[in-house]
Amino acid sequence: MTAQRQAQRALQEQTATLQSFYNSSPLMMGVVELSDHDILHVSDNQGTATFFNTTVEALEGRWASELGVAPDHIQAWVVHYRQSQTLGQPVQFDYAHTTDTTTTWLSVVVSYIGLGDSQRPRFSYVAADISDRKQAEADLRASEARCQFALEGPGDGVWDWNLQTNALFLSRQWKAMLGYGEDEIGNSLDEWSSRVHPDDLEQCYAILQRHLNGETPIYRDEYRICCKDGGYKWVLDRGKVVEWTETGEPLRAIGTISDISDRKQMELALKAKNQELDQFFSVNLFC
Repeated sequence: MTAQRQAQRALQEQTATLQSFYNSSPLMMGVVELSDHDILHVSDNQGTATFFNTTVEALEGRWASELGVAPDHIQAWVVHYRQSQTLGQPVQFDYAHTTDTTTTWLSVVVSYIGLGDSQRPRFSYVAADISDRKQAEADLRASEARCQFALEGPGDGVWDWNLQTNALFLSRQWKAMLGYGEDEIGNSLDEWSSRVHPDDLEQCYAILQRHLNGETPIYRDEYRICCKDGGYKWVLDRGKVVEWTETGEPLRAIGTISDISDRKQMELALKAKNQELDQFFSVNLFC
């Protein structure tokens, strides 16, 4: 009898330890059951409840669709749950949980347990928030792409444009070329367009749009841009789309600008001289 009590006590202690870990873990953990197109929450820990901004009790017996999870997100989970059931082993995947205002990246492991009392297939899941890691990876890719573009097409200033948000990264040298310090120019597309000479802006947009439409392999334009001192510089602007959305729309473009003011001044001076010569010969020929 003593041995039995000791075994029961040991089992209770193990259960309490596991329950404590389950409830206090920052990871999202739980047990669910599947229907054809939805996921029933059987048991979830506090990590999952916090993620859904509710309580553990409120999650119990709720379908994912009732929690506001989008149908395509539910289907993505169902596919991986079914894969685990078919393979008879855990399945790992990364998943982007999006709402109207946020995107949270999760690293998930799901595992088939067996049939529940309802005869629906039952699974466990563990999910960790990896949004910071994903953002760091994206920042690294962006930095590498900027460097690579600068190497492929040497230029004085680098820009990086997110077409979805209109956020525009401008390198330190891009700003310095116009006489600005690092913190004197923001990160919106208006920072660029508001400085382009009014007589050149329409042409800039037209050439840029042709590239975004896929009509040209790169964007290339020469225009005047306003400096901090109020004067204008001629620049050569080159860029290209480097990322697209899942539907094929341009997502991200990068490029460089180079100061070509000296070359432009020479071209304008040469053009003026040619016009003088044309006028001279025209007058003398008809004298």
